[in-house]
Amino acid sequence: EARYRDLAENAIDIIALYDLNSTFEYLSPSVMAVLGYQPEELVGRKTFDIIHPDDIERTLEAFRANVEMADPSAAKPIEYRAIAKDGREVWLEAHPKAQLDPESGKVIRFQDVARDVTYRKALEAELERKCAEAEAATVAKTDFLANMSHEIRTPLTGVVGFADLLNDIEGLPETAQRYARRISTAGKTLLAVVNDILDFSKLEAGQLELDPHKFEPLNFIRETVDLVTAQAKN
Repeated sequence: EARYRDLAENAIDIIALYDLNSTFEYLSPSVMAVLGYQPEELVGRKTFDIIHPDDIERTLEAFRANVEMADPSAAKPIEYRAIAKDGREVWLEAHPKAQLDPESGKVIRFQDVARDVTYRKALEAELERKCAEAEAATVAKTDFLANMSHEIRTPLTGVVGFADLLNDIEGLPETAQRYARRISTAGKTLLAVVNDILDFSKLEAGQLELDPHKFEPLNFIRETVDLVTAQAKN
């Protein structure tokens, strides 16, 4: 008895016993460090007296589900907010278990071990907030890329179109035709980059569909070489 009392009185977690009417019969001294109550202040009171009003119904449902499980080892911990003596909200993770009468097998009381998880819950809330901010930033970036791509593509299409019209003028000197072709090729290349940016936006939104096209590699190489020939000569 002295050994178990020593374990209970020096435990960091709250050890509690309460009857079928949810009245506390025993609380370990650790309740003072967690909730600010002396054990004798809570013995004889209902468990509901220290549970946050908004969490009572949810906690009761989880408690019933655990007690009714055929396999007690499958019971899940129950998290709820408790109200400390000074009014603070303290998150507790409880592990209630029914005690059975050895002769009748009926439930005679409940034992519980509750741990202060306030710090962990604060970290979880902060993580959720940062995830929400990151998701919002990703959406904003995607919208920005899509809008900028559309704004760039509109005048760029005009540049490519007028370069093609210029190249179709009869009697245009060969040098001017070559420059017009280079403008058109460069414009189409830049337009492809803009379209790729739009594809990235679609990719993040899960809306990208592949649309493969055949192309002539030799013409592609010639256009690439022609595009950088002037810079290479300089």
